[in-house]
Amino acid sequence: MTGKEKKYLSDILIAAQKVEEFTADIKTLADYEADAKTRSAVERQLAIIGEAVNRFLKAHPNNQIDNAAKIIGFRNWLIHAYDAIDNTTVWAILKRHLPKLRDGKAEGIICSSHLLSYASRSFLNCSSSFSATCFTM
Repeated sequence: MTGKEKKYLSDILIAAQKVEEFTADIKTLADYEADAKTRSAVERQLAIIGEAVNRFLKAHPNNQIDNAAKIIGFRNWLIHAYDAIDNTTVWAILKRHLPKLRDGKAEGIICSSHLLSYASRSFLNCSSSFSATCFTM
């Protein structure tokens, strides 16, 4: 795996961790909707996740990440339909899908305690704390 590919995987994890940090004190959709600064920061990190998935798959076309098309499509929606962003959809992603990414429960993206693996084969051997050394084959 090249340095760029490792970077894309790292970018996905870091962006997911930032979203969780940004929303740690936000407990409801109403609180999220009331905080424009947090919404903007979250949307930026979700766009980074989508772009990193896209770039990783372009660099590694034989690998798959579950729901990659949806992740990339959501990124495109955030960027290109910025004036039609639905906070309810973003909130649902934060509550239902981002934890799977973080906890390594999503097939195809595993780590955090084992971040980001390829769809059908694991390439990471991580400890519970994240470090760039996780990305070895």
